[in-house]
Amino acid sequence: MKNKEQATKKDCAYAAGFFDGEGCVHPRITQCAKPSRYCPNVILSIGQQNPKVLHILRDRINVGYVRTRVVKKQNKPFCMMSYWWITKHEDIIKFIACILPYTIVKHEELMLAMRFCGLHYRR
Repeated sequence: MKNKEQATKKDCAYAAGFFDGEGCVHPRITQCAKPSRYCPNVILSIGQQNPKVLHILRDRINVGYVRTRVVKKQNKPFCMMSYWWITKHEDIIKFIACILPYTIVKHEELMLAMRFCGLHYRR
Protein backbone atom coordinates (compact mmCIF):
# COMPACT_ATOMS: atom_id res chain seq x y z
CA MET A 1 0.00 0.00 0.00
CA LYS A 2 1.30 3.44 -0.88
CA ASN A 3 2.27 5.91 1.80
CA LYS A 4 0.15 9.07 1.44
CA GLU A 5 2.64 11.36 3.22
CA GLN A 6 4.42 14.12 1.31
CA ALA A 7 7.85 13.19 -0.06
CA THR A 8 10.69 14.76 1.93
CA LYS A 9 13.56 16.74 0.37
CA LYS A 10 15.78 13.75 1.14
CA ASP A 11 13.39 11.43 -0.75
CA CYS A 12 13.31 13.82 -3.72
CA ALA A 13 17.10 14.19 -3.78
CA TYR A 14 17.61 10.41 -3.62
CA ALA A 15 15.04 9.84 -6.38
CA ALA A 16 16.72 12.55 -8.49
CA GLY A 17 20.12 10.89 -8.22
CA PHE A 18 18.62 7.53 -9.05
CA PHE A 19 16.71 8.97 -12.02
CA ASP A 20 19.80 10.84 -13.27
CA GLY A 21 21.68 7.54 -13.39
CA GLU A 22 19.02 5.00 -14.37
CA GLY A 23 15.93 6.90 -15.54
CA CYS A 24 14.46 7.40 -18.99
CA VAL A 25 12.19 10.07 -20.43
CA HIS A 26 10.01 8.67 -23.23
CA PRO A 27 8.28 11.51 -25.16
CA ARG A 28 5.93 10.43 -27.92
CA ILE A 29 2.93 11.47 -29.97
CA THR A 30 -0.17 9.28 -29.65
CA GLN A 31 -3.52 9.33 -31.37
CA CYS A 32 -6.23 11.14 -29.38
CA ALA A 33 -9.84 10.06 -28.99
CA LYS A 34 -10.64 12.01 -32.16
CA PRO A 35 -9.12 9.97 -35.01
CA SER A 36 -7.62 12.94 -36.84
CA ARG A 37 -5.88 14.45 -33.78
CA TYR A 38 -2.61 13.59 -32.10
CA CYS A 39 -1.60 14.33 -28.52
CA PRO A 40 1.80 14.64 -26.85
CA ASN A 41 2.47 11.96 -24.28
CA VAL A 42 5.35 11.34 -21.87
CA ILE A 43 6.31 8.28 -19.85
CA LEU A 44 9.06 8.21 -17.22
CA SER A 45 10.72 4.94 -16.25
CA ILE A 46 13.57 3.51 -14.23
CA GLY A 47 14.84 -0.02 -14.83
CA GLN A 48 16.52 -2.10 -12.15
CA GLN A 49 17.19 -5.80 -11.53
CA ASN A 50 16.32 -5.54 -7.84
CA PRO A 51 12.73 -4.29 -7.47
CA LYS A 52 13.09 -3.47 -3.74
CA VAL A 53 14.59 -0.01 -4.30
CA LEU A 54 11.94 0.80 -6.92
CA HIS A 55 9.13 -0.12 -4.52
CA ILE A 56 10.71 2.07 -1.82
CA LEU A 57 10.99 5.03 -4.21
CA ARG A 58 7.46 4.55 -5.50
CA ASP A 59 6.07 4.43 -1.96
CA ARG A 60 8.00 7.52 -0.84
CA ILE A 61 7.24 9.67 -3.88
CA ASN A 62 3.72 8.18 -4.20
CA VAL A 63 3.48 8.06 -8.01
CA GLY A 64 3.57 5.35 -10.65
CA TYR A 65 3.76 1.59 -10.40
CA VAL A 66 6.44 -1.12 -10.39
CA ARG A 67 6.32 -4.18 -12.65
CA THR A 68 8.77 -7.08 -12.89
CA ARG A 69 9.26 -9.26 -15.94
CA VAL A 70 11.60 -11.92 -17.25
CA VAL A 71 13.95 -10.82 -20.04
CA LYS A 72 16.39 -12.89 -22.08
CA LYS A 73 20.01 -11.83 -22.29
CA GLN A 74 22.72 -13.08 -24.64
CA ASN A 75 24.89 -14.85 -22.06
CA LYS A 76 22.12 -15.88 -19.65
CA PRO A 77 18.95 -17.88 -20.19
CA PHE A 78 16.88 -15.17 -18.47
CA CYS A 79 16.98 -12.48 -15.83
CA MET A 80 14.38 -10.57 -13.87
CA MET A 81 14.03 -6.88 -14.70
CA SER A 82 11.85 -4.44 -12.79
CA TYR A 83 10.59 -1.08 -13.97
CA TRP A 84 9.08 1.87 -12.17
CA TRP A 85 6.69 3.44 -14.65
CA ILE A 86 5.13 6.89 -14.25
CA THR A 87 2.49 7.36 -16.92
CA LYS A 88 -0.20 9.76 -15.67
CA HIS A 89 0.49 13.39 -16.57
CA GLU A 90 -0.39 14.66 -13.09
CA ASP A 91 2.01 12.08 -11.57
CA ILE A 92 4.74 13.03 -14.05
CA ILE A 93 4.38 16.70 -13.15
CA LYS A 94 4.43 15.85 -9.41
CA PHE A 95 7.54 13.65 -9.83
CA ILE A 96 9.42 16.19 -11.95
CA ALA A 97 8.57 19.00 -9.52
CA CYS A 98 9.96 16.85 -6.70
CA ILE A 99 13.27 15.88 -8.33
CA LEU A 100 14.04 18.75 -10.74
CA PRO A 101 16.01 20.93 -8.26
CA TYR A 102 18.35 17.99 -7.59
CA THR A 103 18.92 16.68 -11.14
CA ILE A 104 22.08 17.28 -13.14
CA VAL A 105 22.30 14.86 -16.07
CA LYS A 106 18.63 14.68 -17.07
CA HIS A 107 17.63 18.22 -16.06
CA GLU A 108 17.03 19.43 -19.64
CA GLU A 109 15.09 16.28 -20.59
CA LEU A 110 12.85 16.70 -17.56
CA MET A 111 12.22 20.36 -18.40
CA LEU A 112 11.14 19.31 -21.90
CA ALA A 113 8.95 16.54 -20.44
CA MET A 114 7.25 19.11 -18.20
CA ARG A 115 6.57 21.32 -21.23
CA PHE A 116 5.30 18.29 -23.14
CA CYS A 117 2.85 17.51 -20.30
CA GLY A 118 1.71 21.12 -20.36
CA LEU A 119 0.86 20.77 -24.06
CA HIS A 120 -1.35 17.80 -23.17
CA TYR A 121 -3.49 19.97 -20.91
CA ARG A 122 -3.83 22.85 -23.43
CA ARG A 123 -5.70 20.92 -26.14
